[in-house]
Amino acid sequence: MKKPPTATKVASMKRAAKVLARTQSISHSEALERLAREQGYASWHEVTSLRGASPADDEFPIDPPLPKNFDDTPNEDRSKRQIDQWWQRPFLLSNSNGGYTVRALDGGAWDRSTFYGDAPDLESAKQLARAKLAKWRGYLDQPKALFDDEFRIMFLDPMRPREPLVVVDVVDGTSEAMAAWQAAWDGLSDHERKGRIARARERARHVPNYDAMDRFVRRDILRPSSPEMGYSQQAACLLLWRWRDVESNTASGSLIEIGHYLTPFMRKGTLEDLREFLRGLGSVTAPAAGKAQADRVPVVREMLFHAVPGHPERETFEARLSPAVLERTPRARRRLSEATAS
Repeated sequence: MKKPPTATKVASMKRAAKVLARTQSISHSEALERLAREQGYASWHEVTSLRGASPADDEFPIDPPLPKNFDDTPNEDRSKRQIDQWWQRPFLLSNSNGGYTVRALDGGAWDRSTFYGDAPDLESAKQLARAKLAKWRGYLDQPKALFDDEFRIMFLDPMRPREPLVVVDVVDGTSEAMAAWQAAWDGLSDHERKGRIARARERARHVPNYDAMDRFVRRDILRPSSPEMGYSQQAACLLLWRWRDVESNTASGSLIEIGHYLTPFMRKGTLEDLREFLRGLGSVTAPAAGKAQADRVPVVREMLFHAVPGHPERETFEARLSPAVLERTPRARRRLSEATAS
């Protein structure tokens, strides 16, 4: 069992996290997570759990002044400042009977803080907050599956809003492969499992979040910075960077997000722009990322359609899309064959 960190060590890590957050433009919580791993801990949660303190801080705010509409705001619409201050940080509200209500903004509810429960006294309220938050974080660290006809993406939920899913692995879609993967995962020791989770979350930290991608779309795609490269080609190159390989939390981890990222592009782009983008995506990813990555091109196409269901060319796009792109998966080839026959 690991030795609990001293109060001096925890305080030193917090000071270092403030400097790291300021110099590298990351949130304080992200800096704490990184420093914890550098010190040999699975997460900052493990540091504070061993220390016997709150996972987010050394104390829980009591009757704090909350932002306006705190419990009536979608989590994705909250400011970075609000998320940094309140995300996964339980707070206590005094009751008339001398007890406390425990709540936390943790994503359990999509537009408000989560009710953790009532406690008769302060110490019980703190224990309740620690236990509930630890249980929720344990749930977030349980791999879940995104299903496709030919593969399964094993992912973890993100720890914060507006961040991509955390890819742990991509598995063949057969029931035998899934059963084998689950058995291997269950056979890991607690230490090995925590290590894989920590590494997956660290990889995901390098995938652009919603805000970073939105800035890129507005600055570099809708307004090309290079006269030699149109925004469709830039988008393809960006996605290639995100698709470096499955183990690095790339395209597979972003399928669920890509539609949102490219919504501005879809609204302003023409059918030919979109076709050029997908054609470029197929040609760029195929030689560099390999067949496994190129096979996901039609999935991205479907995510784009899903993001903007009212796109005027949605109905005719399938028939007019370049066959070179459509032919990249067996499922797509079947669809192309059916469309040609009809």
